[in-house]
Amino acid sequence: IMKYPSDLTDSEWSTIKTILLDELPEYIKGRKKDIEELRDICDAIYYINKTGVQWEYLPNDYPPYTTVSYHYNKWKRLGLFEKINTALRRSVRKKLERSDEPTAALIDSQSIKSTPEAGGVDVGIDGGKLVRGRKRSIATDTLGLLITVFVHSANTSDKKAAMDVFKTLFELCPEIEKIWADSGYKGSLAAIPAGNAVMPVATPFRLNKPQNSQLTTLILQGSTNPPGIAGKTLNWRGVP
Repeated sequence: IMKYPSDLTDSEWSTIKTILLDELPEYIKGRKKDIEELRDICDAIYYINKTGVQWEYLPNDYPPYTTVSYHYNKWKRLGLFEKINTALRRSVRKKLERSDEPTAALIDSQSIKSTPEAGGVDVGIDGGKLVRGRKRSIATDTLGLLITVFVHSANTSDKKAAMDVFKTLFELCPEIEKIWADSGYKGSLAAIPAGNAVMPVATPFRLNKPQNSQLTTLILQGSTNPPGIAGKTLNWRGVP
């Protein structure tokens, strides 16, 4: 029974449970109650992610917030959420008769206002959009399915943020051959990891092609780039 709209449906839980039990073998030998609690923990994490409430304000319908927080941080260290995302992306691509791994990607960013209480090195001002807060940089496949995301202060340039995005992108999807980007990523060639490179195609910007090229294209097409990739992808996924 779904207690809140953010809870997993039976179908969603069935899919995620298979992935979780593959990655967390200790639960397979546990009691049925342990696996049921695993679902409650997942639901609690989704509730926190959707509503943005503090851990202490987690409703009593869920396990204690200390338990949920412990598992969340443990799974984050294990890279479990990335593994779930990768498995789900491959599943969707397979249903659409695509290869498991994409050969093309899109990179974009979105600056989001932070709360007045937020501070520290992760908060800055995006001078172009006049937003004080954080910037999330994402890479998706051409279906809009998320590959990786990084959160920086809003005053981080797209070119600098691309260093983190590209590094993880090539680790997760080494077969990438093309990347669509807007003009904010001009000069991002230095962010491409060793063993990968880019060259211009139908673009008004002149880019120099490094040696040892494996990546064939970084397409900087300005206004012809598919608009608002970050906003469309994150809004589609229900990210506030």
